[in-house]
Amino acid sequence: MNAKLAAALTLALAATSVQAARKPCIELLAEIEANLQAKGVQNYVLESVTNAEVGTRKVVGSCDGGEGKIVYAREGTPAAADAEPSADDLGAPTLGNY
Repeated sequence: MNAKLAAALTLALAATSVQAARKPCIELLAEIEANLQAKGVQNYVLESVTNAEVGTRKVVGSCDGGEGKIVYAREGTPAAADAEPSADDLGAPTLGNY
């Protein structure tokens, strides 16, 4: 393979991964919510927060290049329904988020 072509492909792939890492929080929140609804998950709250606002809440997504987080909480339901969603329920990648 030509060295110039290899360099161009490397730069194109690097630019693509940087763009993916900068997914806006509102877009990621909508994707996660759609996945939860498609799986039939009910009685939950998703919220986009800054890293400082996370506290003890469950983080289910990272957005805006790591500057924001999507947090998940169950609404007041019986204990049997309090199971937190799996990565499959959220539609999230298992090795890191956006």
